[in-house]
Amino acid sequence: MGFIICLEIRISNLEFFDYRRFGIAEIIIDGYNVIGIFHKDMDKARREFIGQLSEYSKKRGHRITVVFDGHGGISKTDTVKKQGGITVIYSATHKRADDVIKEILLKQKGKSFIVVSSDKEIVRAAWAASSVPVSSDDFYERMEVALSTDSKPYDFDKIPGGLSKKQKAIFRALKKL
Repeated sequence: MGFIICLEIRISNLEFFDYRRFGIAEIIIDGYNVIGIFHKDMDKARREFIGQLSEYSKKRGHRITVVFDGHGGISKTDTVKKQGGITVIYSATHKRADDVIKEILLKQKGKSFIVVSSDKEIVRAAWAASSVPVSSDDFYERMEVALSTDSKPYDFDKIPGGLSKKQKAIFRALKKL
């Protein structure tokens, strides 16, 4: 295990390292789209979700950014924090998390992400930016399975025939998760 950790530290310092080659994905998550907004204690729900993402990231090696709508409505700029190896962004008071995700996709044009959201606007923006959208339900299910077992959540041998290009891209993204 020490060798793997050393390898991860070394490769993360390479400027042009292609994480996709090793099945490692860069994931952007629409936070409230995954956890919902109907919690008695929203702070607790966010903390627990970020904790799950941190464990998932450690287990699978993915680089994860989760974006939430404003944090208490007190900041005029986006707030970026690192928690448990996860980049957490709270949108500014005048912006939605959707806007922040679209900005990331535009600023990182040419870079491919897995974008987790069931929001149709975000799905369209992901495809337009050459990224692959994955539904919140599919991601959460795969994360839970990965956290509860030592194996990969699903073992796909090959892409089934008859799928569109977009369906094939989603299939490949799900395989990475």
